Amino acid sequence: MNQRSSRLNARTRRRISNLPVHAVLMLLLLLSLLPVAMLFIQSGKTAEQFDANPWGLALPYNFGNFAQIAPGVTGYLMNTLTVCIAAISIALTIASFSAYVFARFAFPGKELLYYAVISLMMVPFVLSLVPQYILIRRLGLLDTL
Repeated sequence: MNQRSSRLNARTRRRISNLPVHAVLMLLLLLSLLPVAMLFIQSGKTAEQFDANPWGLALPYNFGNFAQIAPGVTGYLMNTLTVCIAAISIALTIASFSAYVFARFAFPGKELLYYAVISLMMVPFVLSLVPQYILIRRLGLLDTL
């Protein structure tokens, strides 16, 4: 019985020592979700409600704003979904085949190729945005969807 109570006390002490960390994490979570909450609050306001109280709650909430923008956004949304589904499917297929080959087969240059792939993963994606844009423009793929 004494060992069990000492285990419970150790667990309780550990939880109490983690309390400040959890409090900071909860505060950071709330701060990161605040812009999303404000987006939904502001998007349900009429122009009069926004002029009267820009930071207040929208009462009554105007869902008509979403219906008003839906026709203009659906085309862009469908293009985004099409490109994302295609890109994810192609990336998953290539990555699956590559992983299988790296795991199961031995071939000359395997380590060099492996380290090249790992090295490319270390390059931040943002650095490749401009070259990708130039490539897409030169291939004539801008505004084609």
